[in-house]
Amino acid sequence: MNRALLNFLLFCLVLLIAGVGAALWFGLGMVRIAFDEEQRQQPMMVLQLSRHKRSVNHAGHDNQIDISEAFRAPMASLMNAEGGVYRWRASLDYAAQGSVENEWEYADLVFFPEAAGYVKVATGSAYRELVNAYPEVAKMTLASQRIPSRPWPSGVIVLIAYQASATDGGSRMEVLLPGLASSSGELVWDTGVTPLGSESFWNRLMAIHFADRGHAEAWLYDPDTEVERSILAAHNPHMTTLVFRAGKVN
Repeated sequence: MNRALLNFLLFCLVLLIAGVGAALWFGLGMVRIAFDEEQRQQPMMVLQLSRHKRSVNHAGHDNQIDISEAFRAPMASLMNAEGGVYRWRASLDYAAQGSVENEWEYADLVFFPEAAGYVKVATGSAYRELVNAYPEVAKMTLASQRIPSRPWPSGVIVLIAYQASATDGGSRMEVLLPGLASSSGELVWDTGVTPLGSESFWNRLMAIHFADRGHAEAWLYDPDTEVERSILAAHNPHMTTLVFRAGKVN
């Protein structure tokens, strides 16, 4: 084997190791966006879910809420610095359906005029330092290039996250929609999502707005809705329904 071929093979090996390392750290979804110029130039919504890891303690913080809030504030500064605009911020009222590990305490929806802005945030040293400084805070980041037509109003958002098959594209969930009108509910986002930075069983989200918790529960616990949710969950074990109360958007 001549030296030139050996050097080329070593170079390819280095690229392969670097690619695997990037995929493990940033996630396959992030790597795809980072290396796709067309996607980087498109607008993107980033939904970041966060919660406290109850088994870990952090010096200087007395409770779970303080830790999560302390993490979200500097994260917002990083997002804003690269053009991110917060469209919606919320805290969890309760989980109506799903496993304990998916009881995300906070949700932040951020709009980036170009996906490249978020790529710059997530691949920067300040982002890594922040994440490493708060090992107590678990997070899940989901991205979509389907932009809601308008900012979400105040009130309650019922967020349904699930795994759609390649064939139905989320169409099975449409059985939940007929009862919305009677509870003054409105479907404000129905989109496929890509996990960024960590893998997820979810690849699709529905966000439904209600004026308040009472209207949301009138729909959630309507007998017809409950039956349909149970049937859907039987075929989709990772289906999760979270009730969020909107907070102040800075």
